[in-house]
Amino acid sequence: MRAAGLIRRHINGFNAWQFMVGATSPMAVLVGGVVNTYATTGVLGTPLRS
Repeated sequence: MRAAGLIRRHINGFNAWQFMVGATSPMAVLVGGVVNTYATTGVLGTPLRS
């Protein structure tokens, strides 16, 4: 069985890319969702959680 990248203290380009995509995805969803909600409803007090 191969050790995971962080256990071996080694990270390659694909693992770094996966980390970056995983870290930025929640922000992209929030930014897109909040802007879309403001545009469609016109309500400025839209909560982030429903």
